[in-house]
Amino acid sequence: QTCALPISIATVERGNFVRDISADGQVVAAVSPTLYANALGTVSLKVHAGDTVTKGEVLAVVDSPDLTAKLSQEEATLASLRLDWQRATLNAEHTLAQMRDAYNQAEVDQKTAQRERDRSRKAYEQGSYSELQALRAEDALEKAQFAFQQAKSTYEEQPKQNHFDIDSKKALFDRQQFIVSDLQRQVDGLNVKSPVDGQVGQVQVADRASVAKDAPLLTVVDLSALEVEIKVTESLARDLRPGMTADLEGGGQHWQGVVSGVSPEVVAGQVTARLRFGAEKPAGLRQSQRLSVRIFLDRR
Repeated sequence: QTCALPISIATVERGNFVRDISADGQVVAAVSPTLYANALGTVSLKVHAGDTVTKGEVLAVVDSPDLTAKLSQEEATLASLRLDWQRATLNAEHTLAQMRDAYNQAEVDQKTAQRERDRSRKAYEQGSYSELQALRAEDALEKAQFAFQQAKSTYEEQPKQNHFDIDSKKALFDRQQFIVSDLQRQVDGLNVKSPVDGQVGQVQVADRASVAKDAPLLTVVDLSALEVEIKVTESLARDLRPGMTADLEGGGQHWQGVVSGVSPEVVAGQVTARLRFGAEKPAGLRQSQRLSVRIFLDRR
């Protein structure tokens, strides 16, 4: 006996074998800075959660009486040191002028003593002056020469002394200027400004609340730098590499994406990976929105 078996006929086609990973992704902000209070004080909020903000816009103001009072005190000290520096400059100019006058006077006295000595010697040789008078003229010339050398030395050394005095005052002024500049920077930081264009995320303090130094105030979400975060099992994560292409779908729209990073840490048997969008930036996406993700591991 024979048994008739059914025969199936199909067309053989050449195609691609594709190995991929499918997962649910969540839109997250790649840039979401948290802003902090830089001093102890009372915070006044200028925005609310969800408000659109621009880079440099003031989002909150921290009132810190201690910091502003310290700045005023240091500015007063700076003004005093500026006067000391200016006074030292004027004193140096005045002292140098006095030394120059003394030098010029000593030079005149030396020339006068020189002429007197010459006259006394000639008069002594002619018998008009006694030897004692001639010797006195010699002594007067020696004293005038000594005074001239002293005045010259003092006058030449005075600029060095002046520079030392002025530079020491200037150094104190510069040091105080640095302190004031740093305090001014801290006072300017009491106006908490947005570092990016985006939207206000979570507001972590209440309006008119007292906050400690470095206390978190609020977060700003940069919606122009969105990424998609997925979690895959540990076994599949071994094949994930940055640079792999992916398809992203959500809300009836489709985008191309690229794996930007894979976490080296395994948590509860899963690994977190992030994908960034391609050249076409999606519009209308929100943080924490769900998307379908398909990552292509291999094509043959």
